Amino acid sequence: MVKPLSFLFIIISTRLLGADNFGKFAFAMAVVTFINIFFEGGINIHTVRQLTSNPSEYTDYFPRSFTLKILGGLFTAFSTIIFLLFTHYESTIVYLTLISIVFIIFNGLLIHMRSFFRAFEIMKYEAYSIVFEKVTLILLCGTVLFITQNVVLFTSFYSLSSVITFTYTFLLVLRTIGKPKYKFGFKKWITDILKPAFPFAIMNILIIGRSRAGTLLLKFISKNDEWVGYYNAGYRLLDSFMLFPNMIETPLLPVFVRFQTRKSSIRRLLNGGYHNILAISAIVAFPIFILHRTITLLLFGPTFEKASLAVGIIALNMIPAGLTTIMGNLVAATGRQPLVNKLFIFETITTVILHTIFISLYGYVGATVASLIGDTIYLSINMWVTRDYVLKSGFLPLIGKIILVLGFLISIKLSPIFPESAIAQLLLILIFNFVALYVLGIIRHKEISDFKKMVHSIIYKS
Repeated sequence: MVKPLSFLFIIISTRLLGADNFGKFAFAMAVVTFINIFFEGGINIHTVRQLTSNPSEYTDYFPRSFTLKILGGLFTAFSTIIFLLFTHYESTIVYLTLISIVFIIFNGLLIHMRSFFRAFEIMKYEAYSIVFEKVTLILLCGTVLFITQNVVLFTSFYSLSSVITFTYTFLLVLRTIGKPKYKFGFKKWITDILKPAFPFAIMNILIIGRSRAGTLLLKFISKNDEWVGYYNAGYRLLDSFMLFPNMIETPLLPVFVRFQTRKSSIRRLLNGGYHNILAISAIVAFPIFILHRTITLLLFGPTFEKASLAVGIIALNMIPAGLTTIMGNLVAATGRQPLVNKLFIFETITTVILHTIFISLYGYVGATVASLIGDTIYLSINMWVTRDYVLKSGFLPLIGKIILVLGFLISIKLSPIFPESAIAQLLLILIFNFVALYVLGIIRHKEISDFKKMVHSIIYKS
């Protein structure tokens, strides 16, 4: 129930704020997020890996990692203020950026708390936290939007929701896992946390830096808040969609850590994950891409009509972004992040160059194309590094089938018999999309339940 409400909130809030205000909000969040990645430290992924193998370390590990996350947030705040002192943005963007600092600090702490649930494989409590977060966000920000469409007030309550959710999740961790011992051991900050987490820190810098490049470069090059809003409208849909792949990959990281030497089992898990992610991605992404103008007008209204092509292209990003969630976990579990990081440096530079060129030539639409290319390269790097697992997992045939389905739908859209009615178009594309996916075996009967059973059997098989 919460997911549909969350999706509706994302659509309605973007629509009510309008392209200009939403562009300012998105830029402020992008600035603070970009700065924060240099102080995130890769601690969350390391937490899952470390405590999955050594759960008894929790009481000593918690205070150290938690303190490091707080320090990272404070460094982010300081660096953001310095950035604002040396730039000359309008007052609204300055206010939004300062408010966004609160969101980034407490959202970072919130995500860190959830990493403990993952490490101890009690994901139902992570689900409680997510539901609490969405409900709080909808109630607070929905009330604001009902009264006024003031973007500064909206961002304030957006940040407040992260504070409240963190408090709830923090107490939930202490109640379900236990109260830690507050013995800091400053030397162990480096030896036990920062040093082993460093490869994941580099990974986050490259990933988030690249993902925010479109928003930041679009603002710097065009200085157009509406273009930033158009570009990020599609990403609101992508962020909402990512809840589904995250549901699939959430339990897999601790499983991958423990069973990484059993390649046949991991391949079966990957195959099940691919089917689920590709199925849901194609069902959602292909209709948005094919009918991008109709769906953009339906969801965001006439003020976002110019964003329709950008929304359609970003929808295709659901496929590489969804698959990357599962592949990133495999890379982290197998300890191959340092090798991936070396390749990511090349990919990040390439993506930034592509964004600069494509934005200069095609504006916000060019930014979406560059993002799609970059995410595809990013996924390819993860798969190349873990190719000993991937090659026999059934990935390539599935990708070939997905490309066939997309080509089939495009041919229907271009055919002379394609109806003019928007409702008829949507129904036709949805029906043919589902049928094609089913015929090609991407959607299979009881796929999700079978996948859950597979995870359960591998976890408890001795």
